[in-house]
Amino acid sequence: EPEVPLPPLPDLPVPAGVSSRIDSLSGKNLIFVGDSNDRNFVDILCRELTHQFEGKGYVSKLQLGADAGIYSGLNISWPQASQTAFCHDKDRNASAIALWHPGLWSLPPALPFYSEFAKHRQATHGLGGVKPQPPATDLARHVWPQLLVQKLTTRPIILVIQSSMW
Repeated sequence: EPEVPLPPLPDLPVPAGVSSRIDSLSGKNLIFVGDSNDRNFVDILCRELTHQFEGKGYVSKLQLGADAGIYSGLNISWPQASQTAFCHDKDRNASAIALWHPGLWSLPPALPFYSEFAKHRQATHGLGGVKPQPPATDLARHVWPQLLVQKLTTRPIILVIQSSMW
């Protein structure tokens, strides 16, 4: 599917004494864990606000290493709606990344209404190559660390977690 362009944001004045609204990100990794709203925010941050982020991309496939616990060695994939978005700003030595999670309802024991809901969203939000779908805790323990090692430089982290039903 082609990427849908986001509408441009208005230019906002920068407060006195601040060279940029995001200079506080210098030397840091900004990690969002959430749903498509968080990924869309990272898209906006990377594309519109800074005009300096480069290396923008999406992760659609990942080969998990030997240290991925029960998922070691798997080739996993994400459909477009749940892909990891990331970008790097070389001038500020900063990166932003959005990790998709299936929500708190995915934690064992998953309630029947959520399990049914998740089955219907498998094609758009499911993790390919893994059955059954892993709960958010497994993603945090085994999948996201590998993504972060592959896509980010070691720096201090600002972590933003959004938790929703989905």
